[in-house]
Amino acid sequence: MAYAEYRQRGLVHFHAVVRFDGPGGHTTLSPAWASFDALRVIVGPAVERARLTLESDSVGERVIRRGDLSKVDRISAPGDGELTDAKVAGYVAKYATKNTLDAPAHGAWRGVSTPSR
Repeated sequence: MAYAEYRQRGLVHFHAVVRFDGPGGHTTLSPAWASFDALRVIVGPAVERARLTLESDSVGERVIRRGDLSKVDRISAPGDGELTDAKVAGYVAKYATKNTLDAPAHGAWRGVSTPSR
């Protein structure tokens, strides 16, 4: 699952949640090789190589890539330590909506305005 967090400085910050489920789905244990350390090794080079080329009549061709910072963190579950679907959804919602309260209701944010309807 991937989602964007809109930062106050005007940049988009991407998060991705990767979960190793077992062969029977989220209620079964993942295979022994599917560890957090393995995920860290896999994600690093993939993030480094990821590129998206966009083309527009107004600005020409642009290549979008990651910034200078990328990291892999383990999501920990508060309370009993069980990482349920609801707890992951809460984590995603926290970052996906993080800066929405900073935007004025009329649509102007950081000097950018949208036409009123």
